[in-house]
Amino acid sequence: MKIDKNWSSRNLYPGYSCFLICGGPSFVGVDGEFLNQPGILTMALNNAARSFRPQLWTGLDPPEHFIRSVWLDPTILKFTPRQYANHRIFNSDTWQFMDKTVSQCPAVLHFDLAERFDAATFFDHEAFMWGEPDHANPSPPKPLTPGRLESNFLSVAWNQISYQ
Repeated sequence: MKIDKNWSSRNLYPGYSCFLICGGPSFVGVDGEFLNQPGILTMALNNAARSFRPQLWTGLDPPEHFIRSVWLDPTILKFTPRQYANHRIFNSDTWQFMDKTVSQCPAVLHFDLAERFDAATFFDHEAFMWGEPDHANPSPPKPLTPGRLESNFLSVAWNQISYQ
């Protein structure tokens, strides 16, 4: 499913507290059980979903870089680049690719990637620009953070902070 250019998370979770969970060491040793309470919205980036099961998840790398259980979990709404829609899911238990593709997994939304960074359209462009391009290497930019997706998620969090 394609993310519509007018999509916004602003009114999806009114009154919720929002937490963005990244894969760095700051979450190691944290008891995340309090994040499973009603009224709390969580989003994990990349492999942060290994240590905490979020409601929303996004990753930009090829699908085989992420754990199979995230792809197969219907309770996690997943945002992934359209270019990986037909890539197969990797099963690290059997060390083989599964017959299932990303687009066949439950609760997956696909988005397009922008080819270049444009500060003027960063927050409202239809495609997402992830990372900073490496001008010495003509390959796509290295992923760092999601553009509009993260801004929409953070706008929910900001609304909670500023209005409570």
